[in-house]
Amino acid sequence: MKNSILLYAIFCILNIELNAQSCLAGGAYLNTQEQVNNFSADNPGCQVIEGNVYIGTNIQNLQGLSAIREIQGDLFISQTSQLTSLAGLEQLEVIHGAVRIQNNSALISLEALSELTAIKGDYFYISDNPLLQNLEGLNSLDTVAGIFHINDLAGLKHLTGLESVSFIGDRLNIFRCDSLLSLNGLQGLREVGALDITDNPVLTSVQSLDHPLQINASLVVTDNPELSECNIEAFCEYLIDPPSFVVFRDNGK
Repeated sequence: MKNSILLYAIFCILNIELNAQSCLAGGAYLNTQEQVNNFSADNPGCQVIEGNVYIGTNIQNLQGLSAIREIQGDLFISQTSQLTSLAGLEQLEVIHGAVRIQNNSALISLEALSELTAIKGDYFYISDNPLLQNLEGLNSLDTVAGIFHINDLAGLKHLTGLESVSFIGDRLNIFRCDSLLSLNGLQGLREVGALDITDNPVLTSVQSLDHPLQINASLVVTDNPELSECNIEAFCEYLIDPPSFVVFRDNGK
């Protein structure tokens, strides 16, 4: 009886793996809601997209992509005006290429990305999404292999949602976030290439970086007029023997 149960379990696992197909080596260019809605029917069993994925201007929701676990190319979600969330990407675990979530005027939440653990491409851009107030939904993200660029997010107040990010391979740029008050969310960051915090008019605190943090290249903190205190462990340790150039300029007195 036990052997029969074991064989049945092995059969089920093998069956799932056989049915977890890849598709679209040439990429997926989704410009209409109908294309998204019909994705599963047009690509039965597909859980891995081999090429790039482009989400275009006329998309209202991503529910048709609910089976996708992996994207081996890039993921671009840009210039949408009706997309309020990324619901439909709840199964996505890893992206091997670059990611750009940019110029989405109605986007208010990244919570559907809760299973995403790694972005392995050259960059991860989150920019010009004016209604995003936090980065909740990226709570499982551990690794950004390239540049992590957070900029022009007018509603962003904190970086909550990034607590699991421990490694950024190239650089972390935080630019022109007009409502950003703190770096709350970066408490788990342990290694970054370069760090650039620039032109955040109401940023008052970088205390979330007051822990051991290896910065491997340049450190730039400029044009943050309300930021008056930078004597945190990460910066102090860096300044003992800086591996690259350092710029502190035009911050609060």
